[in-house]
Amino acid sequence: MTAYSFIQNSFPTIFDNIKSNIGNKVGSGADGECYLFNNDSVIKCSILYDCKDSNSLMTDYNNLVEKFNFLINHSPSHIVKLFNYKLVGTNFRDTDFGKQEYLLHYYVMEKLIPISNDEGKVFHTIISHNDFNKTKIFSKDKLDEMLNNLSLGLDFDKTKVTLFYNQIQESLIEHKDLHERNVMKDINNNFKLIDLDRLSWRKK
Repeated sequence: MTAYSFIQNSFPTIFDNIKSNIGNKVGSGADGECYLFNNDSVIKCSILYDCKDSNSLMTDYNNLVEKFNFLINHSPSHIVKLFNYKLVGTNFRDTDFGKQEYLLHYYVMEKLIPISNDEGKVFHTIISHNDFNKTKIFSKDKLDEMLNNLSLGLDFDKTKVTLFYNQIQESLIEHKDLHERNVMKDINNNFKLIDLDRLSWRKK
């Protein structure tokens, strides 16, 4: 079942309050699914599972809320704008290993547009790609050299890419699932990170 279905089945009253504003599905991932919301924004229905070897679900969620509040109060320009969020509740599901608790929540954010194939290739090259457990941190000169080389065969705005890369490296918020599939852009072609379920404080 999807996070959306869990909300619909486990918390029908809350689902009834939002369903009339939910439009077509626009994306999905390990944590949940995204839908158009009120035509001009996006809602992500998310789920956390109790894995026994980690914090309690409420501790994990409250840690996430700290980052949500930071985003709402400070609106860092390289991260999708967050409008609001809500804890839906907790419940249990049957698994092969017994009952497993889960926590449902959702958040509403600005509507963005996909990056181009060329831009995706650029970000695949220059930002961390946790699918392969790689961390990519380049000096200013090295980044400049790489982007110059990439520009010979790919179409992208080098200035905006450089700004976005520097914002990621300097931010107080660290994205723990950093790859090109979690990059989109706004109507002004400014790049932004999505998938807010995977945020942490940057270690000093």
